Amino acid sequence: MEILKVNDLKKTYTSRMGGSQVQALKGVSFTVERGEYVAIMGESGSGKTTLLNILAALDKPTSGSVELDGKAIASVREREMAAFRRENLGFVFQEFNLLDTFTLRDNSLLLLFLGLLLGAVCLFATALIIYYKQISEGYEDRTRFQIMEKIGMSRQEVRKTIGRQVLLVFFLPLAVAGIHMAVMSPILTRMMKVLLFFNIKLYVICTLITFAVFALVYVLIYLGTSKTYYKIVR
Repeated sequence: MEILKVNDLKKTYTSRMGGSQVQALKGVSFTVERGEYVAIMGESGSGKTTLLNILAALDKPTSGSVELDGKAIASVREREMAAFRRENLGFVFQEFNLLDTFTLRDNSLLLLFLGLLLGAVCLFATALIIYYKQISEGYEDRTRFQIMEKIGMSRQEVRKTIGRQVLLVFFLPLAVAGIHMAVMSPILTRMMKVLLFFNIKLYVICTLITFAVFALVYVLIYLGTSKTYYKIVR
């Protein structure tokens, strides 16, 4: 019983200016039976990688068809391709960039730990920089707010002015980061598709959680900074 059927597969690469074409595959046709082992051999540049990329649904042919277990790969929608690969294909890469002494689980947990650690360090470093910047500016602004009180501003008005200033300094970078992420999202999603990640819902959830954590830390630092800043300038 055929598990893989390749029919008249062709792949042609065209230069950006359209001046030259390279035909990597020229009418490749073969079948693989269930339980059969097949090795693809050939000289460098003969089209082995191109063929494997097309069979693995990582690339699209110029013409021809590939059927896996009776289903045409071309008929699988792009949003369903990640699930199709997970359920029907397996990949063993030549360079997997993993630590040999670690298990697959340990390698994954190591990357997760490093990501969380670096994210936490950057987050708190940013918050502390803004915090000490505000404190140092508080001593510089003390005379200015004392003059405002002398010309008739009440302490409540001074406190509101301080609150607006601290609020602007703290949350303007957060707002800009949110706008930047929204603008960059289409580019990031295209990059993720290149890396075979098609779960956009998971990407959106992780982005929102990360943004919420940043906002929470900013709020906590803001609450502490506004009180300290007010005590300094008062």
